[in-house]
Amino acid sequence: MRNPLTSACVIECDFREQMAERNLLFQKTVATQLADFTPTSEPSPDAIKALVTRLKATDLSQKLAALPEKSPDLLGVILKEGKV
Repeated sequence: MRNPLTSACVIECDFREQMAERNLLFQKTVATQLADFTPTSEPSPDAIKALVTRLKATDLSQKLAALPEKSPDLLGVILKEGKV
């Protein structure tokens, strides 16, 4: 099963305008959090935990939860059906 955040980022590639209209953009927030993440060939568990903590501190969870409500006709269906 694909990660919902990954799915949202993929959906944003194809439906950026619709997502922007609904304040549902994900990629910039994810990129900002990844900017300081410099994994080695084997990222340490602490580095991964720190990245997850930073991602959880953003509004990404709320935006993911809002996808079906803010765009039930398009984005919600795609996310629910998993056809990304």
